[in-house]
Amino acid sequence: MIVFSLLYSISREYFVSIYRPIYWFMLVLLEMYAIYYLLRLMIKNEKIFLCILVIISIIGVGLITFKIGYGNKYYELFCLENLLKYFQFFSIGIVAKCYNNIYENVLKNSAINAIAIIAFVVAITLVRSYNAMECSPIIGGLMRSIVSRYAGLFIIVSLFYRYRDMFARNGLISRTMQLIGKRTIDIYMIHYFLLNYSSICVAKIMELNYIPFEIFGISVLALSNICICLLLSECIRNSKFLAKYLFGAKTA
Repeated sequence: MIVFSLLYSISREYFVSIYRPIYWFMLVLLEMYAIYYLLRLMIKNEKIFLCILVIISIIGVGLITFKIGYGNKYYELFCLENLLKYFQFFSIGIVAKCYNNIYENVLKNSAINAIAIIAFVVAITLVRSYNAMECSPIIGGLMRSIVSRYAGLFIIVSLFYRYRDMFARNGLISRTMQLIGKRTIDIYMIHYFLLNYSSICVAKIMELNYIPFEIFGISVLALSNICICLLLSECIRNSKFLAKYLFGAKTA
């Protein structure tokens, strides 16, 4: 994170504000693991440990919903807004892993899937409605921070779960997605250097003012950026030293 932040700052000919880290995800991930392992050392009982994780997540949702802590320089320095936003999903993953059978039954339940789709559509509609947001900022915050995010995530995860056999066949699509999944950190680190060019392309694509063309154009741009990032990743990974200390790759 430190190396890529410095490179990005130099390439942009300015130093990124210390209070707004460009690579915030890496900092937040470090904080998540710090909380996780600290709790693991303190709490040996599995159920109590999971309950504490869930309680922390609920408190975090409350803090971001009511915008508590916003504007504080340390709040920005440690990216606490994003920590509170995403720690809940970190916790859900741990709970789901511990109760995998229940988790799979929930994913397969058609009624729950229907509720998730309806909830997502309603939440997004309300979030996009200026009148609804103005009438009740709290409801608007709940729709944006909780309902739309949880329902949207559930829809995507259940979709992948439904077609899990296709990914198990190890076909071209499966291998490609697995490669992208394994190189997520690489792509995340490198893609910032492509954002200026991408922004120009997006502006040109949006001038088409025709949604199907816009979707197609932005999809092609996204895939192109992924390919460029993977190519640069392969070049960097030719050095075991750089692979280890820039991307955390395991070396034999």
